[in-house]
Amino acid sequence: MPPAAEPSLGQKALQTFATRMIVAAFSVLGGILVARALGPTGKGAYSAVQTLVSVPVALAGGIGTAITFSLAREKLSVRDILPALGAIFAALTLFCVAGVVVYALLYGWSPAAIACAAAMPAAIVVAWQQGFYVGLGRLRTMNTQTLLQGASTFMLLALACMVLRLGTAGALGVWVLCNYAVAAAVVWDAVRTSARDAGPPEARLSLGKRLKAILHFGSQSSLNAFLGLLNYRVDSLILVGLLGLAPFGIYSIAVNLGEMLFLILRPVNVAVGGEIGSSSHERSARITADTVRLGFLVAFAFCIVAYALGPPLIHIVYGGRFDGAEVPLRYLLPGILVFGSAGTFANYFLFQLGRPVMVTWINAVMIVVQGAACFALVPRFGMAGAAAGSSVTYILGAIVNTALFCRASSVPAREVWLPTAADVGRLWNVLARSLGRRFVQQPAGRVLAVTGAAGEVATLLRPLLRTSFDLRLTDRVRAGRLERGETFVRADLKNLGSLRRIFRGADAVLHLGGIAKEAAFDDIVDSNVHGMHAVLEAARLENVRRIVFAGTGHVTGFYPRSTFLDETAPMRPDTLYAVSKGFGELLSRFYADKYGMEIVCIRIGHVSERPRYKVDRHIWISPRDLAQLVGNAIDHPGVHCDVVYGVSANARRWWSLKRARGLGYEPADGIEQTEIGEIVQGESFAARDFRGSVSKLLS
Repeated sequence: MPPAAEPSLGQKALQTFATRMIVAAFSVLGGILVARALGPTGKGAYSAVQTLVSVPVALAGGIGTAITFSLAREKLSVRDILPALGAIFAALTLFCVAGVVVYALLYGWSPAAIACAAAMPAAIVVAWQQGFYVGLGRLRTMNTQTLLQGASTFMLLALACMVLRLGTAGALGVWVLCNYAVAAAVVWDAVRTSARDAGPPEARLSLGKRLKAILHFGSQSSLNAFLGLLNYRVDSLILVGLLGLAPFGIYSIAVNLGEMLFLILRPVNVAVGGEIGSSSHERSARITADTVRLGFLVAFAFCIVAYALGPPLIHIVYGGRFDGAEVPLRYLLPGILVFGSAGTFANYFLFQLGRPVMVTWINAVMIVVQGAACFALVPRFGMAGAAAGSSVTYILGAIVNTALFCRASSVPAREVWLPTAADVGRLWNVLARSLGRRFVQQPAGRVLAVTGAAGEVATLLRPLLRTSFDLRLTDRVRAGRLERGETFVRADLKNLGSLRRIFRGADAVLHLGGIAKEAAFDDIVDSNVHGMHAVLEAARLENVRRIVFAGTGHVTGFYPRSTFLDETAPMRPDTLYAVSKGFGELLSRFYADKYGMEIVCIRIGHVSERPRYKVDRHIWISPRDLAQLVGNAIDHPGVHCDVVYGVSANARRWWSLKRARGLGYEPADGIEQTEIGEIVQGESFAARDFRGSVSKLLS
């Protein structure tokens, strides 16, 4: 059985999603406590301080993007960037705190101003948390810290507001304290990681050069983060200025509930950020499109629930004083639904294309549009005007993001936004696997596409492979009865469009299709040559990680029986069928060299449950041995274009197993030196279904 796989992107996203949803629940409960204890004005002050702190700290958040880029894309170590981050932290802290002090000197000190100044250093570090852990691929650590922060903030808020009755100052103090706890954990983890990971010598630039490199990327990203935050906060800031804290306290309920839908999609964006940055251009585009499409499907379901249940829940939970939040919530939902994808598009523009200016211009235009809409609508329609202006702006932003992405990636817009039945199945299976449900059709969570699924070899392998993979089967004829974990799509090997749809989202392809015996030349070319090209091209376009090609030992069929062969021997095909399989190996080498694909070509002998012919003592391979070799070919790291012979441990085999064993293959079956039918009087009658030991019979 292949080794256990690393968590998939879907699993990582679901883990992060679960964490963020729990934290969001704690945040909502904390907001309820504050609203119940302090009323609209107190809730408005509490939310306003958090909003005001988040605006300047968003400038620091862009450095978090530079951290991810440095660790994931440039493969630097933490030690390489830590001194520069320290210098940036000192400068940002001084700038932000100085701004608060100047404001306080002009307008007077208040609990809100004190909380803003005190929170700045910790908030800057927390803004870098995601960039640090995403760059290192340590989402679990980030999720643990986030979960602890949410739980501790809620419990301390309950103590401060409901037990000790400390008012707004107590609530703000709790929030500041919990930010410092997380910041301390991040700093401690960064220092420890730096101590044990020195990184490559060539990466050790001077402090000045490293500082310049981070700021060069991070300054643009910081501007993007700042502008992106204003996209979500400009309506709130305008509302505070025009209507005051009490209306904002009510509006903040709608904003917080609406942003829970952003939290649904944000973990997915976090989980795929490093993958989008480190993958090939085509695979990155496919991940982006799939993430947007799946995220839209999830958000749509939550929006339906929020639209129906949000208003009555606001009244029940927050009380009649906050009923005014119902209308803004419903106005915000359409914009939030479509603009939740912005983070995924930004990952593509930033980490794959390396063009943060695209995000900058999108955010800048949206802020201008949203600001103008809010200034025009808030005086006349109040909170509903702010929500409507924001929602329309979000929809326009989603349209612009989609147009730019499709132009850069050549992915059609319909593949970005229109969910398919397969998307629904993927989401259901990821969720059900995480809940440990046994009825799911994906026991291992990995998809293996199999061509030629109705053939004899595929029929023997399917029961063995589906213990480790979901099998997505295809052939020109029906592939027999389907079992749990199998799906079938009828398709011709030369139909590139059909193959692309079948391979989409697959982890690997096992190509067993084509003519498996000697035939007319035109038929062989049509099936084995054109079909092989279509399979590799479809796999390339769909960014399939690994391809296993079922070749044949007949590519060396004209060597004398006395010659023991390994894969370095020149081809000497014995049939036109073997010539077509030799072409498959050459085409595989081309696709591996040209496009960086990972391909294993297995020169298979005779596959059957037990040996049938005399030649089997040389070339027989059992189904369980071949299934093991296929699994090794899919999972072994470091593959480029490997050619191996597929044969069991037969004593008289003609082919070397050295390269196959290099993939981890250890055959469990094999034919002994002498066959039972040749040494006992019963001959073929005794040999039929024989499972004993020849050596014991001879002793």
